[in-house]
Amino acid sequence: MQLSAENADNKCMLPRLITENTTIFATRRTSEQWFFFKPDKITNQGILYCLGLALMKFPSIRLLVALYMSNHSHLIYEDDLGDAPAFTAELHRNIAKFMNTHLKRKENFWSSDKPSLPVLGDNNDTLMKIVYTMLNPVKAGLVHLPSLWPGAKLLPSDIGKEIKIKRPKKFFRSMGNNLLPAEVTIKLHIPRDYEQTTEGKHLYLQHFNQMLQSELDDIMEKRKPSEKWLGVERIKRVDPFSVPKPKSPLWRLKPNFISADRDKRYSMWLKWKSFQVAYRLAWKKYIDGDHEVEFPLGTYKMRLHHNVKILPEFVIYEMPSPYE
Repeated sequence: MQLSAENADNKCMLPRLITENTTIFATRRTSEQWFFFKPDKITNQGILYCLGLALMKFPSIRLLVALYMSNHSHLIYEDDLGDAPAFTAELHRNIAKFMNTHLKRKENFWSSDKPSLPVLGDNNDTLMKIVYTMLNPVKAGLVHLPSLWPGAKLLPSDIGKEIKIKRPKKFFRSMGNNLLPAEVTIKLHIPRDYEQTTEGKHLYLQHFNQMLQSELDDIMEKRKPSEKWLGVERIKRVDPFSVPKPKSPLWRLKPNFISADRDKRYSMWLKWKSFQVAYRLAWKKYIDGDHEVEFPLGTYKMRLHHNVKILPEFVIYEMPSPYE
């Protein structure tokens, strides 16, 4: 079926395409970019405990890396069953409640923007974003090595370890039969494609370390001799109720998918754009009273809350590439 890309355009918020067996690059900022995640022992413990709870509730999520800067978070994980929205809601809700208690504040903790959950195209894209995540504090001029960042983090160097985090005394408490675990355990994974080889872990860490060192060398080469690192002690003294100067741009690109490969990027765009077209056509029929209409595969909220019928396969329309 021949359709123009404009058929999917709509002024309202576009529905997310949620599918199984994807790799997600999840990011979100704090409200107004406040430094609410300023590193300290209680903050780090609370964040990782909330992360452990969410991973316990959603075993389909395979965490690859996590790093919390002072005013935003980065997580990369594999989503086996399409649980990314529910996992995100669980994690962010608990973090917001815990951190508001810790900071003795009310109101929104997170930015009012919806969480960014773009899908990564392949192993190379995953490696690139893991390296990007780890180098955030280095590129910002805070510390000269990712391992020195004093905030909450789980890095590839933690693969093979069982990271145990005790339940914080703040906010979390005994609630009858709903007592939360006194301790959670987090295990970091390697990308699934690497796990399928006999030397998967070694090969993954080799590729990762090569890419990390290359990017780190590039950063150091571009730094001016007069530039100094902020350092761990000064980072810990930052006021959590302050913001960066200057602030990041108010508007920024929020992709639904990421790939460095042009052909892969077009394939992902075509799948996403076709989903938007098919969803809008099904939605119009649904609001006109046809509740037997089949929504495209990848529909999330309408399937979850209204139990609509879902097509068994992806709908793909013919559209010209936007990358020509």
